[in-house]
Amino acid sequence: LQSSGSATLPSEPSLPSPKPPDALSTSRSSNVPRSRIRSGD
Repeated sequence: LQSSGSATLPSEPSLPSPKPPDALSTSRSSNVPRSRIRSGD
């Protein structure tokens, strides 16, 4: 449980962090959808 919770906690703040940089990448790579980047993360 602890491990799971720990992974979820950092996952939330981590999403918004890479979101801005990812958005730029997505804009450049119209071929790659946001969903794909998110999944890779």
